[in-house]
Amino acid sequence: MPTLDEIKKSLAIKIVAWKRQASALEAQLSQSKENAIENLEVQKKQLSEALNKFRTRVEETKAIADEKRSKIQGQIEHLQVQLALGKAETRDALESQKKKIREGISSFETTVDEGIGSLGEVFDELKYVVVDKVHSLEAELDALGVRFDMEKAKKKEQYEEKKKDIAAKIQEFNNTLEEKKHAAQDKAADLESEVKEGFERIRNAFKKMFS
Repeated sequence: MPTLDEIKKSLAIKIVAWKRQASALEAQLSQSKENAIENLEVQKKQLSEALNKFRTRVEETKAIADEKRSKIQGQIEHLQVQLALGKAETRDALESQKKKIREGISSFETTVDEGIGSLGEVFDELKYVVVDKVHSLEAELDALGVRFDMEKAKKKEQYEEKKKDIAAKIQEFNNTLEEKKHAAQDKAADLESEVKEGFERIRNAFKKMFS
């Protein structure tokens, strides 16, 4: 009966999240800003749909105290409002939405973990679905920010060469994940450190493109 926080911190889920982020960043090397905006909208909608299923399960689970049920439902509604703010078509709009959405996600997770308690097994499958959708949304939020920066960097020298360098680093990162995904549990800490370093190399390569 893992909590949402425990699920997000597990190595297997972190690896999925890193792969999702790398994939979203890689897409920015070829897709348009408009496509990036639409991809974010898709992920916002999918998380909202997952939250609807979670709310239905909360309503059906009579063992949850009324006060706790109301708090969870309230957090779901609040987060869904943030997910329905409309398209983030500018950097300022994106940063505003990102802040509100992430605050909403954090409040929802805390309220759920405190409110469900020993009833966790009833929600385990839905928890994993929500975490998966949250990670997909997080990846697209960050990727759209990169896309906005890339629009400014297009006229700079060696832009295409830098894109090729980033693509190579992403491929190297994906290869590392594939090679290490079945690592023994006692090597988990080393694997996490190695994967984090690989992902930071990708981020740094993007930063060099904008500098």
